[in-house]
Amino acid sequence: GGYAPADLPEGHRLWRCVFFRKLSARDNCYARPIPGLIAYVDVTAMRLHHLEDHGAQEVPSVPGTYHTEAVGPLRTDLKPIEVVQPEGPSFEVDGHHVTWAGWDFRIGT
Repeated sequence: GGYAPADLPEGHRLWRCVFFRKLSARDNCYARPIPGLIAYVDVTAMRLHHLEDHGAQEVPSVPGTYHTEAVGPLRTDLKPIEVVQPEGPSFEVDGHHVTWAGWDFRIGT
């Protein structure tokens, strides 16, 4: 399922890529999305399929730095949380491969 343009060759896979702006190496890379710019990449052919450019729009100016030096000390008023599965997990992980509840997928690279 998902978006597949009519002119994408049969059997090819497509990625929808959105862009973000980082002001420093320690910025959270998702803090400042660049609105109106979307690339569709044919990953089978390893080429840009098409680019949507909806014109210049304002990029959020909120800082994207969330490390301790930027935001101050961590909170101390929160109580600990524990996740317990007394019968064990209902999923299996083998490297980046996950199987769970009838699903079979990969996380990361």
